Amino acid sequence: MNETASSLPIARLKPRFTLSWLLWLLPLLALFIVSILLYQAQQQRGIPLTIEFQQGYGIKTGDTLRYRGIEIGQVYRVRLSDDLQKVLVDIYLAKNAASIARQGSRFWIVRPQLDITGASGLETVVGANYISVLPNKEASQPQTHFVGLDMPLSITDLDAGGVEILLQTSGKGMLKRGAPVLYRQVAIGTILNVDLDTDSSAVVVHAYIKPEYTHFIRENARFWKISGMRVSAGWTGVDFQMDSLYSVIAGGIGLAIPSDYGALASTEKRFPLYDEPQEDWLQWTAYIAPDSQHLTNLANYPKPLWATLSWQNKRLAFWRETQQQAWVLPVQDGFLAPKSVLIPPDGVENPVLAIGDLTINLQTITPIIYNGDLAILPYTHNFSAVSLPLSPIINTYPEPINSLVIADATTSPHPIKAERYQKYDDVWLLQDKQAFSPSWLGAPVIATETGELLGILIVTDNLVGVSLLIGNPLIEKDKTTAK
Repeated sequence: MNETASSLPIARLKPRFTLSWLLWLLPLLALFIVSILLYQAQQQRGIPLTIEFQQGYGIKTGDTLRYRGIEIGQVYRVRLSDDLQKVLVDIYLAKNAASIARQGSRFWIVRPQLDITGASGLETVVGANYISVLPNKEASQPQTHFVGLDMPLSITDLDAGGVEILLQTSGKGMLKRGAPVLYRQVAIGTILNVDLDTDSSAVVVHAYIKPEYTHFIRENARFWKISGMRVSAGWTGVDFQMDSLYSVIAGGIGLAIPSDYGALASTEKRFPLYDEPQEDWLQWTAYIAPDSQHLTNLANYPKPLWATLSWQNKRLAFWRETQQQAWVLPVQDGFLAPKSVLIPPDGVENPVLAIGDLTINLQTITPIIYNGDLAILPYTHNFSAVSLPLSPIINTYPEPINSLVIADATTSPHPIKAERYQKYDDVWLLQDKQAFSPSWLGAPVIATETGELLGILIVTDNLVGVSLLIGNPLIEKDKTTAK
């Protein structure tokens, strides 16, 4: 019995290797692969944007988003808002156009339109409607939700570098989108939109000014509505004037700029839009230099300083203070300016010249007569100085040339064409005596082409002109002293 039991085989336990762990690894691996594929698919689709429109105008899934005729996105869903008041269009924006997804970009649906301003969107007559965009090229925050425009813009009219201005008026009148903004009957811009203000208190006109005309938008500019027709009656009868048929139908906006046009207007400024121009506006003549980006060597231009000459004189036992103001030009070892601001009248007391924070007692310094109109005050200073020529300007430029009048940094250079001058000895007189106000007295005048200093602007009741430089009397004085 025992022998039988001992002959039975003995079971030996061995560890069994199975692939059960793969049952957990394979789903995780599949999930990882799917995640990668989804991420790649999302990357290929682009950046999701949502645009609100008041009307859908037949836009549908698969339609495109375009900029300058190039497809940069695609509509993947069109739906109604929760309150059923708006159409929401979801778009995938191409990665290489990501800079469009920023605050200030404007979207609209391109569709066939035919009106007095012309035809647009005709390619959608036989093809699908699409969405177009005008990017905000200025630095702004990223954005993915936009409110689309009800009316399309014309990309061809909105070149890079132009500015948009706001005009406020009491009523719309004849103004329509696409009507021109005119300066001297030259179209310098176009009306983008006409709508009520946010509080419905006025009508706001959005207008675009082309890049080459942005320097016309000044603080003192005046805008008015152009109706195309003007009728006036008087003792001599009825006077009827009509502009172009286009302006009669579409209207437009007129612009006038005074000679004292002021600084460039800020983009936040809202101009009043008048129903009609005043008579003197139509007579204004403004001479405006090109925008600073078209001028060279701005950093090397003369930098004049505003100066005030004050003195006291006694009348009937009372002391009275009188002032004379003008620009002075820092030169090496002194200041060049009209004599009226450097040489006080005879018999006065306490003549003082104030230039910024600098105060100079003229009782202790004698100015040097430079020519018939100008003087130099010898004085050591730390201002940025210009060098006076060694020989008279008239030797280099025997005839008048195109020039620019320079004032402070906030005022654009004022151009003067050569044909506006009349040569008279060492002065170039301007035929238009109203071209400059007294606030320009003493401003330096430079050559437009080279930036070379030509002279100093003289403004009096009787004449306006440029007193040309005749050399450097300070050097001549040093030579005489050395002898």
